[in-house]
Amino acid sequence: MSKGKTLKFICNSCHTKLSKWFGQCPHCGVWDSIVDYEPVNTKTTLSSLPHLQEADYHREQSSNSEFDRVIGGGFIKGSALLLSGEPGIGKSTLILQIAAGISQRGLKVFYISGEESLNQLALRTKRLNLEHSGIRFCTGNNIQEIINQAELELPQVLVIDSVQTMFHPGLESPTGSVSQVRKISEDLCIFARAHNLTVFLIGQVTKSGDLAGPRSLEHLVDVVLSLEGDRKQEYRILRAVKNRYGSTDEIGVFKMETDGLIEVPDASEILVSRDNPNMPPGVVRGSVLEGNRMFVVEVEALTVKSKFGVPARIANGFNHRRLTMLIAVLNKWGKMDLDNVDVYCNIAGGINISDPGLDLAVCLAIYSSLHSLSLPVDFLAMGEVGLTGELRKVKNINLRIKEAKRLGYQKILLPVDSQLKNHLHAENIGKAIFLARKIIKHAG
Repeated sequence: MSKGKTLKFICNSCHTKLSKWFGQCPHCGVWDSIVDYEPVNTKTTLSSLPHLQEADYHREQSSNSEFDRVIGGGFIKGSALLLSGEPGIGKSTLILQIAAGISQRGLKVFYISGEESLNQLALRTKRLNLEHSGIRFCTGNNIQEIINQAELELPQVLVIDSVQTMFHPGLESPTGSVSQVRKISEDLCIFARAHNLTVFLIGQVTKSGDLAGPRSLEHLVDVVLSLEGDRKQEYRILRAVKNRYGSTDEIGVFKMETDGLIEVPDASEILVSRDNPNMPPGVVRGSVLEGNRMFVVEVEALTVKSKFGVPARIANGFNHRRLTMLIAVLNKWGKMDLDNVDVYCNIAGGINISDPGLDLAVCLAIYSSLHSLSLPVDFLAMGEVGLTGELRKVKNINLRIKEAKRLGYQKILLPVDSQLKNHLHAENIGKAIFLARKIIKHAG
């Protein structure tokens, strides 16, 4: 190959770039996979980093405090953000609300939909009370036409809903394929940085929960967000999986209403039922730390005699393998016979919890259900349970206790190594069950 010759062809199968057309790819051997490739002409220069002025990295607010909290306080011009989630979880609703808030702050926003018609978008905006938001809408799938139109009018924010529905006319691969998604994402990221605008991409996920499309899509963008929750429940959690401009420790909590996703600044107030002063058997409240936010959740457990040879272990909102492990610990170290008992565990509110600090609450909820005993309404448990039955200190325990006291919990059971006075302490699960039984007896 002569020096400086431009590569003009690419293999749709292995994505190898070639200088001329072949009927069969010389690298992967696939026939009829070579298509035209239009390289991006850029000039590479080296320079030292300048002293950034405040205006260079100013964050724009979206008028949605939960969203801004997750992305680090606002979005930065010239960046690309990707929002993923299961179908029907509320991705388009959230992004449309975010776009409306940005538009109402005086920024020009383009919303490109490859999934809905203008009439459908009009119905959606009416349902969300966003008819007068100022967003300019367009329906289409040709990414080159979209970029050309955006280059003429130069919006400050460009929304693509969704990246898997777009296609690049320079590639012969089908819409949504790996090569299409990669090429479209590359072009949009280059366009965003070249014109100092922000691009919001909506991405679909597979059945396993992974982002559909190439893994390189997550590396191309600056921020990757995930909207989680049960579609049949009303609460959603927004997490930052990747954030080049901030922390990934924050989460946003939303409640799905008929007019859209509503911000939930205090999750404990809604995830815990306070109507009934008497706690039913099998319900224990625990402390959960998600990012830098602590809130209280209700753990519900149900134990019934098994009618089959292998007892059921069903978890909703809690890791199934961890539930199985905790049941084994209760069998051996808690002196509880669960070999012929079906155990069901549910986290109220439809949210998914991975915090090991909820282990103790799960164990006590199972004990409470098995013996039909009710713990008092002002009781709360926090602690990780090990395989040997010991209780381990949890992360940010002072923050958890402070929040629990603010919510009115007086009887707080902690691991003994927490070294905090004026609280109940247990070194293992057996002692924790003993203290819980003592509290129940005293309350009765």
